[in-house]
Amino acid sequence: MLKNQTSHEAATAHIAMTRVLLSHAARYPRMQALDAVKLCYQAAFDGGHLIHDPDAARAWIHRERTQAETDQNIPLFEELGCGMVRLNFAAPECANLSDDLIFSMFDTSAKAVFANKDNQNRFSCALDTLHLCTENAWMPFSLEALETALSALHDTGFQAVHHSEAYREAYHPSYRVMEAHWIHLLPLIQKIDALLSAHHNDTPILIAIDGRAASGKTTYANRLAGIYDCNVFHMDDYFLPPKLRTDDRLSTPGGNVHYERFKEEILFGIQSKKPFSYRPFDCQTGCLQSPVTAAPKRLNIIEGAYALHPYFGDCYSIRTAVTCSPLQQAERIRTRNGEQMLGMFTGKWIPLEEQYLQAFQIFMHADITILND
Repeated sequence: MLKNQTSHEAATAHIAMTRVLLSHAARYPRMQALDAVKLCYQAAFDGGHLIHDPDAARAWIHRERTQAETDQNIPLFEELGCGMVRLNFAAPECANLSDDLIFSMFDTSAKAVFANKDNQNRFSCALDTLHLCTENAWMPFSLEALETALSALHDTGFQAVHHSEAYREAYHPSYRVMEAHWIHLLPLIQKIDALLSAHHNDTPILIAIDGRAASGKTTYANRLAGIYDCNVFHMDDYFLPPKLRTDDRLSTPGGNVHYERFKEEILFGIQSKKPFSYRPFDCQTGCLQSPVTAAPKRLNIIEGAYALHPYFGDCYSIRTAVTCSPLQQAERIRTRNGEQMLGMFTGKWIPLEEQYLQAFQIFMHADITILND
């Protein structure tokens, strides 16, 4: 079990990893114990290193893609568990992706995985699940074969986990491992790339990422910032100061955000095409922080609840709305903010967000809707 992980979360993770292992066993019946251990390793660690030579990494991706034979039966993304996926070069859809994009997704994921302190625990939990699946004879190899593979790899510190010869001969694996976030973000990335290609002037492009609390808005914005030279502005910096939280204001859909100041500081600042400054609001102190200077950039991402408030008019090139199930939302808030703050969210902040989302039909009017469960 991961540190600070509840028994419910541990059980959920075990069920998810079991599903992944069984799906791979069904799709790749010649999988050996070594391949299953590699899957567990990739789910926890793969890509979790810094890329010191981007040009060489791009060139290697290009060579692998050139050599991969297209297979209509291979999906573009293949789940590994722990929020990681393989992007298969042999998938037909891969032809629509550039080497640079694949490298950027891989590189950004690598940095995020490298910074994760729970990787070893995740690996141990995944191996526990693999052991149980093998004990139950659900995998195409014996428990003895698994224990032999683990013993040999343990001596190397799991530094050289390669596919078995049987697996390589049967399936010709060719892929990159990256975060599962990219499955959801790919349609948005393709729209952004189309905008950047179609318009070569310096007119600022604004992208909104709105939606429900704990649905992944900030994470998505940060991942996009890892592959684009862009500004990211957070609606959390513009929550309404206490002195303005009157009953009339909070009873108005979307009134919980200081949209007037956001429009004046951020939207007008972007449109000026000149450096500008703004002052984030600190929810802990209830005061404005020191000014932050923003440089003009062509691509600008506005993320957070209320980003698509109608007060801002028709300023966005792409309107994105992110959602998740109530159960997933509660679990994420509990993990991120604690049990006490979960009560504050469910009793106050979420009802205000839902009032806004329904009043202005945010999901109905979005260009892209992402379900992040």
